Amino acid sequence: MNKYEDLLQGQQDYIKNDLIKGLTEQQTYIDNSLKERDKLLMQSINELMESKRQAAAEKEEEKKGFFLVFLTNRDAYMCYIVVQ
Repeated sequence: MNKYEDLLQGQQDYIKNDLIKGLTEQQTYIDNSLKERDKLLMQSINELMESKRQAAAEKEEEKKGFFLVFLTNRDAYMCYIVVQ
């Protein structure tokens, strides 16, 4: 190889290594961004599911409360009839 070919090869190697370094950093950034996005998404989904669970539990308690009052009043009324 002559002097110019050596210089050209050195420049090509430098550009190739710089390009590989840049692509590696870019891929690392993308991977980290996706992990963070996925983490936040899962956190939001879990919070939403918990809210729905709590709302369903409260609704169930309201139903139980209604029937408990209804049954208690009905039993009290029936006891009142039987006692008289």
